[in-house]
Amino acid sequence: MRYLFLLFYSSSLFASAISINVGETKAVFNRFAIPNTSEDRVTLPVDDTLVSYRLTGFFYLESGNQFYFLIAPLATSYTFNSEKNFEFDDENFSADTETEVEYKFNSYRLGYLWKWNLQSLSFWTGIVGKVRDAQIKVSQESISRKFNNIGFVPLAALGFEYNLFHNISLYSHTDALTASQGSAYDSQVELRLNMKNAAISFGKRILGGGADNDKVYNFAQFDTYYAGIIYKF
Repeated sequence: MRYLFLLFYSSSLFASAISINVGETKAVFNRFAIPNTSEDRVTLPVDDTLVSYRLTGFFYLESGNQFYFLIAPLATSYTFNSEKNFEFDDENFSADTETEVEYKFNSYRLGYLWKWNLQSLSFWTGIVGKVRDAQIKVSQESISRKFNNIGFVPLAALGFEYNLFHNISLYSHTDALTASQGSAYDSQVELRLNMKNAAISFGKRILGGGADNDKVYNFAQFDTYYAGIIYKF
């Protein structure tokens, strides 16, 4: 969290607006197999929740369009007894053995948004470059293997903000892409209480997607209820 506030301070030196939110995140599902075979597929338990946070910065242009960046770390762990023998990253793991899985899915994005303003509605569309920093680590007793997956993903963006009342608005933004070998989606909807130079928000976010290729299978979805603050410079 200290790292997040340092980023908030440094970003405030040149950004037009900064948004920070903190929420409770729960996995809806999380399945993986490395190598990609049905025999080695592991379905993780989804009972626990974790605290997550993210930072978004906006840079307003004279044209009314904007750049934005996003820093969204996500890391959690699972402990369970494996129901079957399975292979993970060239290592064999046993059934009926306590298994620990450390799961990381950090997301860093930079996007450009074209924005249009009507009387009580603004909406936008855009393009986004996402860097995915993912890792799965599986451990049993003295055995441990981890698989890192760092890559670039292009996304499309779409969103709107609608003024419901004098100082209350409904805001939504989605970054997403689907292809034959995988998908990625990050969609949020929130209510905002707008003030002169700031806003308070409460909302829900759905983050998910995954890959299905010759080597890797992993699909997961995480739902988050969050509260946030937006400060405009």
